[in-house]
Amino acid sequence: MKLNPNVTWKRVEERLARESDPIIRRNLELVLAHMQAEAKGDIEGVVETLTEAPGYLAHDLPDVEAMNPKGSKDAVRAFYDLTIIQTDRRGDVYGNGRLRGHRGAEDRSR
Repeated sequence: MKLNPNVTWKRVEERLARESDPIIRRNLELVLAHMQAEAKGDIEGVVETLTEAPGYLAHDLPDVEAMNPKGSKDAVRAFYDLTIIQTDRRGDVYGNGRLRGHRGAEDRSR
């Protein structure tokens, strides 16, 4: 299944439109901003939605530091640069389309 990043956030937007609780609205607005920034490839927009000391966990790659950024927004920026946004620095973690440092490295060239 291929996801269209420009519509994945639509259900959050729909929920936000009918939500009246101010705390839930605030949370939905934050999730929506995060998802839309991802869809646009806007790393800074994503980072703006994070706590000061964020932490991500890739359950299938727990031993690969670059895939599990934690403690700083810069670490998350690097993660997005290597994965979601896929800029030219991707080669720092990927070699020949395979994730370095992971037993049975997955093919990420697709």
